[in-house]
Amino acid sequence: MGDLTAAGSFTSDDGSVPTDVAEVLALRASGAVGIREVVTCLIPHRVLVPLLEVAGDQLEGDDSDPCAGSDRAVAAVSVREPDGTALGLAFTGTAPLEQWDASARPMPVEAARAAGAVLAEGGRALLVDAGSAHSCRIEGEALARLASGDPWPEPWADPVVRAAVVDELGPVLASGEVQVRLCGPDSIGPAAPVEMGGDAPGLVLELRFPPGLAPDTAKQRSAVIARRMSRSAALQEVFDGVLAVRVAE
Repeated sequence: MGDLTAAGSFTSDDGSVPTDVAEVLALRASGAVGIREVVTCLIPHRVLVPLLEVAGDQLEGDDSDPCAGSDRAVAAVSVREPDGTALGLAFTGTAPLEQWDASARPMPVEAARAAGAVLAEGGRALLVDAGSAHSCRIEGEALARLASGDPWPEPWADPVVRAAVVDELGPVLASGEVQVRLCGPDSIGPAAPVEMGGDAPGLVLELRFPPGLAPDTAKQRSAVIARRMSRSAALQEVFDGVLAVRVAE
């Protein structure tokens, strides 16, 4: 993995999995929450990067190598995709780490720093609690968000999500055939859910058609937009919850 030096102080850490982290990973595994909730939960926490003993001549780098001790006998572990792209490993506590490999040594580091190290190496994803029932893969936009350490906005207030919607519906919006507004689930009212992962709607796309448009026509057009958004690769890249589409009254 990339540079993990200058990690924070974790002298009082007993290696336990934080309760909120355990809960959100279980919910993620069941499909009840999206990756945004996982990243938001992880940002203030440390993770444990696994170190394994290796022969000294297997280590690369010079004396500034953050994984090199006086005997240069341990190294942070990363795995590779079939195409050779690196995947970082991080564990939420000593229990899932030991379940993965009992010989691994834990190196505590801020979750954001672990994600940043993956990106610095040109890696694709950070695997959290690999080999467990609640293992979670953080990649793409989610990995960048975690590495930033900044709060991830609610999807209806997220400029990245807004840009994805505009990218998908640009020609329709430019024509003036419909106006759209992103809302939170509290505003849902009558809506048709469009699943992109999980069960509960996390984002509402509200449609407003020109006055005088026949209700049947508005219904047909909203159905077309809903189908289009359900297939939107741009939106799925930045939002993996459930989108609900509604027509404003």
